[in-house]
Amino acid sequence: MSTHLIAIGNELLTGEVTDTNSGWLIRELNHIGLKVSRISIIEDNEVVLKKLLGDALSEGAKYVLVTGGMGATKDDITKKAISDFFNTDLYLDQEVLDNVKKVLKLKNKPFLDIMEKQAMVPYGTRIIPNEMGTAPGIIMETQNTLFAFLPGVPHEMKHLVKPALLEIIQKSNVNFTKRKSAIFSKTEIEVSNILETIDFSEFKMLNIAYLLHEKGVKINIENTGTNRAEIDRQMQMACTMIATKLKKAFGGIEVSFK
Repeated sequence: MSTHLIAIGNELLTGEVTDTNSGWLIRELNHIGLKVSRISIIEDNEVVLKKLLGDALSEGAKYVLVTGGMGATKDDITKKAISDFFNTDLYLDQEVLDNVKKVLKLKNKPFLDIMEKQAMVPYGTRIIPNEMGTAPGIIMETQNTLFAFLPGVPHEMKHLVKPALLEIIQKSNVNFTKRKSAIFSKTEIEVSNILETIDFSEFKMLNIAYLLHEKGVKINIENTGTNRAEIDRQMQMACTMIATKLKKAFGGIEVSFK
């Protein structure tokens, strides 16, 4: 099971604006046990966006989160791309329109005719109301994939994701992920050479990664499955196997996973 992130905006590719949304989303998704396998940053281009949506489907992504391109100007292409990709029409959602007017009034901004575009949403989608801005969150689900389209303004995106979108994702997610890590006072090569001698074939979804740390190397372990108790059992066993092997190889140095 994988998650794809797509950030849209010409400004992200010129260096004018930094994509902080993807990093924040990764941390939140990891917290609920989801692993991000791909991040794409693209220009405001409908063709490119539709290709990436198709790639996500063909690669079996479970979740696809798209940020940006949800404004009312001509270069905001996300909703048109959704409509074309999923072969559905756009319609004027009165509740979204009412919210747009309410938000603008609270911000002492006039309602211009162009702002009606913000209330045009694709048929067959689920809407997450946006009390902080004019662009709603849009969710489209296929048989195996949940697509979420979110505004690119960071505080608005975060408001829609947490808690609303995360709750929707958690209800649809039947997999659980357990993560643990330990700091070990040896080099990455020394540690990986030892751990490669351990037979982890029983643990089909176990992943071990190494990260350079000021005190040596950080060992990250991740295990995924549908049975939480079994994941916990496998994780405990793997941590014990690793700690025992490293202690024996390096003269009794203790390893503590957290």
